[in-house]
Amino acid sequence: MTSDAGRWDREYQAGRWGYLGEPREQARLAIAALYVRLFGAGAVLDVGCGSGQLHRHLDPRCLRRYTGVDFSRAALDAARLDPTAATLVQASAEAYAPAPGERFDAILFNEIVYFLADPMAEMRRYAGFLAPAGVLIVSITRARPEGGSWDRKIDAFWHDLDTSGWPTLDEVFLGHRASGNTWRIRALRPGGGDPAG
Repeated sequence: MTSDAGRWDREYQAGRWGYLGEPREQARLAIAALYVRLFGAGAVLDVGCGSGQLHRHLDPRCLRRYTGVDFSRAALDAARLDPTAATLVQASAEAYAPAPGERFDAILFNEIVYFLADPMAEMRRYAGFLAPAGVLIVSITRARPEGGSWDRKIDAFWHDLDTSGWPTLDEVFLGHRASGNTWRIRALRPGGGDPAG
């Protein structure tokens, strides 16, 4: 689903993703930012950063470096983040790799798991970009209580995480009453190793 950058750009320009700045999305972003402060302050990588909504929630006292990655140039252009405070990279999650030797204290998979061909493989790959004692933070929504087309993939992903051996530091289930949206947000510490190993 991430193969057409032009489609993502058109959707951002048309306002399709504007709701991500609405109040209903802010609680899950605040929890993710809290996990950064508690478990992974320092250098942060936000995979699927969109127009940078998470950056606005991060505590600047705990943030040494922020890198946001998104497939859409239009989304990154809409971020309007100070380039002295944030680096924005246009790339798919599967294609992105940091500079050799670059490590992050926290890596967030920000509502992107559904778009990845093999989410757990990407989690393993990104675990290799963590600093010692770094943390992975995953935020995943279920848009409707009755379920949706991504549910099977999401359920398989959570099962893979649950059986990975990676310690969970904390996990929150969040619901928004008016929209019916629910989110699951987890902080885990893979220790930079392969969860299958």
